Amino acid sequence: MCTVSFIPTNEGVIITSNRDESIFRGNTIGPMEYVFNNVKCTYPKDEKGQGTWIGFNQHQSIAVLLNGAFSKHNHQPPYTKSRGVIIPFILNTNNAFTTLELFNFNGMEPFTIILYSINLLFEYRWDGYKLHKKKLHTNTCYLWNSCTLYATTTEQNNIQELEKLYHTAINENEILTFHKSKKYEIQLPQNSLKNNIKTISITQIICKGNNTTINYLAV
Repeated sequence: MCTVSFIPTNEGVIITSNRDESIFRGNTIGPMEYVFNNVKCTYPKDEKGQGTWIGFNQHQSIAVLLNGAFSKHNHQPPYTKSRGVIIPFILNTNNAFTTLELFNFNGMEPFTIILYSINLLFEYRWDGYKLHKKKLHTNTCYLWNSCTLYATTTEQNNIQELEKLYHTAINENEILTFHKSKKYEIQLPQNSLKNNIKTISITQIICKGNNTTINYLAV
């Protein structure tokens, strides 16, 4: 949930997410299909919080979450809800955008959500007080790093590298290789050792026409 890329292709989009988490967090359940409110959703699940950081549904809505909004914030528990519950909640509906915008985020820790659905792409940031919404272009590549872990300069360098890669004949395997090179313990080894944090998985969702698939890699 801490490094996310969005890549448009001739056939659809590829969204890839590195999950950076404490090595003591616990087990993760690999991607499975869940049905709620007659809507099929697919996502990996955090066994401790019973939520997720990335997933998609039968309506070709794809959502991915990063910790933090615009800048590093002070962690001030207790919070009313885990951020991990948001994605399952919004994907289990017929309109993820509307459901997200009507969600009550009061008392929740800041986050960023990238939400894509059939040629619509929005960035939502909850700063602890207000939900900020930004429409993005679906024909442009993007990269986000969690502001709670990564410096702005690191994110800017990663964006530049991804943009260079994007202008070549890029495919999902090359994107995975890129994400493997951006693992938290590689980019920020001192913080990683101090906080017991590492990239524990990489999840990639590939949307081609009416077909959406998910790849999950424990690292």
